[in-house]
Amino acid sequence: MKKKSRFKIVDLLIGILFVVLICFCAYILQPEIKRTQQVWAELRRLKWQKALEETEIAELEHDIANMELPEYIEKAAREELGLVRPDEKVYIFEESN
Repeated sequence: MKKKSRFKIVDLLIGILFVVLICFCAYILQPEIKRTQQVWAELRRLKWQKALEETEIAELEHDIANMELPEYIEKAAREELGLVRPDEKVYIFEESN
């Protein structure tokens, strides 16, 4: 009978020790887990920023490829420089307040 009691006490002590060990590990690893979550959040943000930058690069490459086209040159002259063709009439409207 004493052997059964002794094994129960040893099993109980091992169980308690295991729980304490798990709690200790969780306490020690808590800052590392938080840091890991921050790193993953930063990684997601950087991937999103990379996608935006790649989109902008594609648009700029498209613009570069079309720079020699007459339509592009005319559009740039009109929008960026405010130029008009000699045979066109320009109407300027006053803004009403």
